[in-house]
Amino acid sequence: MRKLSIFILMTALMAIHAGAQPYAQTSAWQFANFKDPSFPWDTYRDSFIGIPPTEDALSSAFDVLFYEQVYKSKLAKDGNCFGLALMSLLMLKNGGHMGFCLPVWQYSGGIPDPGTGPTDPRLKRAINVMHGHQVNLPTVQFLLDVFSKHKNRDASYAFTAFQNAHAQNDLTLVSITKSLDPSDGGHTMVAYDAQDLGGGNKRLYVYDPSRTFAETTVFQPYYLSGMNFILINGNSWSFTKKNGDVWAGDPGGGGNIVIVPISVTGPHTRSPASLGDQIIGRILNALFITGDNASVEQVTDAHGKHFFRPGTREMDTDPSTGMLSLMPWYPSDQAEPGQSSGLVLFHMGDAGGALSISIAAPESGYTLRVGGVRGQVSVHAEGGRGTDVITLAQAGTNQPAVAIENRRGTSLYMVELAHADTATRQIQVLRSSNAIVPLGAVFQVAATNRHQELAIATTATGVRYDLELQSTKQLIVRKGVEHTPGQIQTVSPANWSRLSPDEVVESVSAMPARNTIFLRQPILTH
Repeated sequence: MRKLSIFILMTALMAIHAGAQPYAQTSAWQFANFKDPSFPWDTYRDSFIGIPPTEDALSSAFDVLFYEQVYKSKLAKDGNCFGLALMSLLMLKNGGHMGFCLPVWQYSGGIPDPGTGPTDPRLKRAINVMHGHQVNLPTVQFLLDVFSKHKNRDASYAFTAFQNAHAQNDLTLVSITKSLDPSDGGHTMVAYDAQDLGGGNKRLYVYDPSRTFAETTVFQPYYLSGMNFILINGNSWSFTKKNGDVWAGDPGGGGNIVIVPISVTGPHTRSPASLGDQIIGRILNALFITGDNASVEQVTDAHGKHFFRPGTREMDTDPSTGMLSLMPWYPSDQAEPGQSSGLVLFHMGDAGGALSISIAAPESGYTLRVGGVRGQVSVHAEGGRGTDVITLAQAGTNQPAVAIENRRGTSLYMVELAHADTATRQIQVLRSSNAIVPLGAVFQVAATNRHQELAIATTATGVRYDLELQSTKQLIVRKGVEHTPGQIQTVSPANWSRLSPDEVVESVSAMPARNTIFLRQPILTH
């Protein structure tokens, strides 16, 4: 068996370095990149391990949220470049993968890009599953580590990472972006060879899934003339895409360039939901911001560090001022800049830490969803113009808290705190809907007593809202509640397993004068 493995590896490496014959002809697909408007749940399930057979928020609230917000309709809406590149490398490494064997070029499919994909629907599905590996747990952890070292757009670091991986017979992908703004697009290719020209000038040769060798008059000359490389000069890099756009970067500006070994991203492993279970005292949250032209202007943590460099849309990678525990997701392939339908942020930080998020949106409003392993926080806003500031504490735990500062004249808010209780087999939802909050006021909502109670406070008069307590199919509603500023109102059912409008426990207490910020009140831990 060991001799067979060595033979397969040597065959793959010989194919990669096939002399005059270009890699794109001998070791890559002969059909073009293709789009998928959506993926079914079973494709999501096969991309990771430990996924429920159906969309079951009780089994995994994070997976349902992650599937709906990222995987289902955003992952491949502009292409399957990550999956195409990864699938071909795993076949080269192992002699075959998921039932498909070498040579890679033997499989037929559509040539125009975007095309229809492979002729065999089973191969298309296998590529879809591999495309999902761009957001598996090891890949997210790997990228978080690269970003935390602020090496994500250092071309010299990427070149060395390529050399180190290939020295260990580990094949590699290369992911690039136009800028540090996720809405500007991202692309993933195979990085298969390197050349040092001296004087700091280097080349990283790539197979581009959007340029198939089967396109005889367009892309064959591109590969035959050896133009298929990322140009590296010191710490800077540049690459010309098939539409003629030049993507470039260096440690001081431009886009990302990250080498991802297939030993990291290739294995069948868990979804990002697993990270919270693996690191004691730490939790991975995914933040999803959507809405027509809604955007995140800034994210700040409890230590005063921020996500964007002030006045820019670029990440602050300075360890003294930047949030190195926060990383945006760059869809591969999001081919056209400015087409993002939302922003996804992965955050790995202390479970008790607070994040303040400044969200700008027009009158159509915005929706912010934050997912943890067992819980979800949702904030929806309608009306108004400008920027709201939302502060989150302990999101993803059983005691999340939200403070909204209405800076944009928002007409209505909805705040929902959902938690999956596996012991009782219930999803408990605490919700404040149709909330009217005066301009400039702070509206604060929290789940207390291990998500058994809903607590609300505000800093201004004129606040009115509906209260809702929901479990499975049962629902209790309190309409048109008027709130007194400086007080904390707490509401809970007498029995979560049998919700009854006549059995509701309500109490009012004074907010301590020493601190009017609800997120810091002792009520969060009682």
